[in-house]
Amino acid sequence: MALAPVARLGLHPGNRAVLYLRQSKEREDSESLETQEYLGREYCRERGYSVVGVHVDQLSGRKWDTRPGVISTLQLVEDGQADVIVLWKWSRLSRNRLHWALASDRVALAGGRLESVTEPIDTSTASGRFARGVMTEYAAFQSESMGEVWSETLERRLRKGLLPSGGDRYGYVRDGDTYTPHPVEGPALAEMYQRYVSGVGIAALSRWMNSQGHLTKRGNLWSQNSVRITLRSGFGAGLISSGGEYHPGAHEGVISEELWAAYQARVASNVRPPRGRKRMASGLLRCICGERMYLTAVSAAGVGDYRCGTAHRGREKCAQPMAVKLHLTEQYLTEWVRGLPDSTALVQAAARAESQQRVRAIEDRAAIERMIKATKSRLANLALLLVEERINQDAYDASAERIDAELASLRARHVRSAPAPKRNLVEMIPALVDGFEDMPPEAQNLVLKQLIRRINITPSLGRATGVWRERFHVVPVWAPDNE
Repeated sequence: MALAPVARLGLHPGNRAVLYLRQSKEREDSESLETQEYLGREYCRERGYSVVGVHVDQLSGRKWDTRPGVISTLQLVEDGQADVIVLWKWSRLSRNRLHWALASDRVALAGGRLESVTEPIDTSTASGRFARGVMTEYAAFQSESMGEVWSETLERRLRKGLLPSGGDRYGYVRDGDTYTPHPVEGPALAEMYQRYVSGVGIAALSRWMNSQGHLTKRGNLWSQNSVRITLRSGFGAGLISSGGEYHPGAHEGVISEELWAAYQARVASNVRPPRGRKRMASGLLRCICGERMYLTAVSAAGVGDYRCGTAHRGREKCAQPMAVKLHLTEQYLTEWVRGLPDSTALVQAAARAESQQRVRAIEDRAAIERMIKATKSRLANLALLLVEERINQDAYDASAERIDAELASLRARHVRSAPAPKRNLVEMIPALVDGFEDMPPEAQNLVLKQLIRRINITPSLGRATGVWRERFHVVPVWAPDNE
């Protein structure tokens, strides 16, 4: 069905071409996009190809996931809407070896092909594929060399106290790589730090800067983000920020080390703690319906409830949603931990069962490793048959695809089959129990998850003293999983 429109136009279904153009923003001396498109269209016209799309990226050839043009180009071939991808040079597709191989395989599996305007090679032959491999390898070599040169340049500039890439900085006058405090902006930058340390917020700072007639280096009004970035850069403290770290700069700071330390302390004090702080029983409680139970809002006095997740999420699945008090849950679990030393016989039996299970897991993993080795050997033998011309390329590709799929499946099984870390529960319990009540809630939760698989909550049995304990049914790790 997808080929019907092509047939009506009188075009051969194998001659639908999509042009992929790429130019790095940082390399203005490379071939322009207009020239690449012109040459690509001429190439297609000479060969009778119909251009069904032109996709463009202006990003580095070392990037991949952030290049929408190359992704949509490959998608055209995989969707059967194009037959050939036309490139100005092979390196336009990618300078990364892995990405190039992935793209090439995707095109081949979809029944498409790749062609270069300026590097015409017949990739249907072994020698052609070898020549293309040499060119793509050279492109990867160039990319890696540029990366190494840039890394060395960055390190050298940092050692000299210079910015990685230059540019203007608020509060300073720039003369090449030299920065001197600006007579107006410098004091304004120092005042921002002083006000922030004294308790003024970021939003108020941006309003103050704008009310004083100060503009950013780009001539714009100050926003909360521009204030935050300017202060956090540390440039006003005589520092260079790179890779999340601060390095001594060659320029003079407009604030003292003490003021910079006070600024960092204020920033640290404003960092909010992560939401959903763990409690002792977090993730362990289960309603009678099997749904996980969640803690509702806890009051300042520490009062709260664990409730069925269906009610927590606003769903009406549970016919009898359970609820249990936070303080009763933590009291019960504390008592349960205290009683663990009396369960030595059960724990010893669990330790033996766990040891046996670990042995089986190790044996299964060894068997998978043997299968992986045998599969790799099959793939190597297949390549040897191709080199000796005892099979053709099509037969090799079909067999290699099947073997690669088997190998991927075995490797996934190998990862999943990793045995759990060896634990001696008999030795663990005294260490875990000791000091349990003095631990913070997050640590208590980690201890309980070493010992408990889940805690089933059942309906209330009445209001008699202590009867609430009957609602808790702990399933320890040494109990069968079907309990």
